[in-house]
Amino acid sequence: MASLAELARAQTALSGDEIAHLQRLVAAWALPCDLSFADVLLSAPLDPDDRQTDFVVLGHARSAAGATVYRSDPVGESANPEILALLRASFFGGVARGGVIGPRSDAAPADDTVEEEILLPGTIGRVQIDAIPVRCKGAVIAVLTRESEPGLIRHRTTLESVYRRLWERFALMIEEGEFPLSLQEQVGEFREPRVGDGVVLVDRERRVVFASPNGISALHRLGVQSNVEGRSLADVGIDESVIQRALATRHSTVTELEHGPDLTVVVRCYPLIAGGRATGALAVLRDISELRTRDRWLVSKDTTIREIHHRVKNNLQTIQSLLRLQARRLSAAEGRDAVEQSARRIGSIALVHETLSSQVADVVDFDDVVGRIVRMVEEGLGGPERPLRVAM
Repeated sequence: MASLAELARAQTALSGDEIAHLQRLVAAWALPCDLSFADVLLSAPLDPDDRQTDFVVLGHARSAAGATVYRSDPVGESANPEILALLRASFFGGVARGGVIGPRSDAAPADDTVEEEILLPGTIGRVQIDAIPVRCKGAVIAVLTRESEPGLIRHRTTLESVYRRLWERFALMIEEGEFPLSLQEQVGEFREPRVGDGVVLVDRERRVVFASPNGISALHRLGVQSNVEGRSLADVGIDESVIQRALATRHSTVTELEHGPDLTVVVRCYPLIAGGRATGALAVLRDISELRTRDRWLVSKDTTIREIHHRVKNNLQTIQSLLRLQARRLSAAEGRDAVEQSARRIGSIALVHETLSSQVADVVDFDDVVGRIVRMVEEGLGGPERPLRVAM
């Protein structure tokens, strides 16, 4: 499958900066997608100057919290003809009228988000579409669609309702060009928290507005036993500097909170921006205590392995020295050369173990090892009267 950049360069008129913006969006859209309880698709027009243009799907993500409506991955395919009018209306700033369920009741003024319910070929059934224009430096460059089965019978739970409102806040940030965020602090591999791990929503005064059940459980592990809603995390003894940094810098921030010697919770915080100002923040929490325990075990294991390499190296060098002593006692030139050659081979093996004993990685620099072996060969086979140089 072609990458987003390859598809965009081959089928759209997007510039390099616009493609980079969409790549950052796709890299960061796991959180909004999980909050949407739906499939999220990214589509771009083939010709942004033609109001009858077709669209190509550049990206697709499935929510970890909801059912998918697509049996296969639509990336690289042309957008379904049934939703072209909807995509065009969102891209060019209009509002689709036919078959509209209705715009969001809590949409911000001048919000050109379009919501429609249609039947798409290749999907499981009837699909409800939300179309959000994607802005980069003030210009609409693509359309993000949220596609789900319409929940006309099943009532939403409180958790789902809160998540949907959070999705709408992220959708507004995408529409205003505020998301993806300009900078995201990095966390260790496999430590990135997801929505299902637990979320805590705070307002601009850093007071907790909502905490998911898993979020409350994560706070309990950090020693918080009281109700946190309406209070700041600092009031209950939790370091909230990660939230302060997110609101002040409008960047995605991350930190690790420790409680006792064996418990660690990673907190990723996203500022929520509307109308050019931060209106709150969303903190996603994950208990990584088991990962930390494994890390400590791996560090101990690496230390043991390096010690083994060190001892093997010492033993091999001892054998090499004994062979050299034995070679000096041999009178036959042929036997002496054979023993010296064996000593050099053992020295080469010892060199590899010496390199492995001095670093954590299990991969060594080939050029460095071979260069040192070549110098050993030059010294062993050459001499003052017959210098030897090996070129690589």
